[in-house]
Amino acid sequence: MLAEIGGVPLILHVFNRVKQTQLFSKVVVATDDERIFQLITKEGGEAIMTKDSHVSGTDRIIEAIEQLSEFDFVVNVQGDEALIGLSHLGPLVTDLNSGDAALISTLFTINKSEKDYKDSNCVKTTFDESHKALYFSRSSIPFHRDVPFKSFNQHVGVYAFANEVLGKIKNLPKGKLETLESLEQLRWLEAGIPIKLIEVKGRLVGVDHPDDLVQVENLL
Repeated sequence: MLAEIGGVPLILHVFNRVKQTQLFSKVVVATDDERIFQLITKEGGEAIMTKDSHVSGTDRIIEAIEQLSEFDFVVNVQGDEALIGLSHLGPLVTDLNSGDAALISTLFTINKSEKDYKDSNCVKTTFDESHKALYFSRSSIPFHRDVPFKSFNQHVGVYAFANEVLGKIKNLPKGKLETLESLEQLRWLEAGIPIKLIEVKGRLVGVDHPDDLVQVENLL
């Protein structure tokens, strides 16, 4: 999170990109690292310290929002999403303001790479005609049995939660499917909570190791 992109620490870079969209009434960094807290507050941003025992970003968000004022929705952007911007967050916020928002919304993009389709680190999703998620998987879904591969729906890990659903997901036990796939959104699906999928253009590149920093700098 403190590795630099173009001379700016990654977490500050992402924070600034989210703020520059001007879509949100408040942008806050939730962290369990004092160095990140100091960096953001020194730059005039708002940060909240959380426990270091959370197993997912959603758990951290739920703790952090208990310190915030009233809101309708909270959008969870991972701190390593260095390319996040208006093209990703704009369609999501437009849907949230449409009056037809789901309790949980997330993003997907069309990916034509067969290599990514077979990559277990690339999460795929399927949905019904109303764009409610049917499943998320690290496996290649839907399986192309008798037709040539063309594309698949790649999940983009940005989530929007309605205020009223956070209390429910906070107390949900880890599900069987989540345990198998290591995907926390399957916990919500197993509990019968609908997840709406919204299409965006362009992929996001999370910074998971040093090589990703170089790739992101080149893309920027």
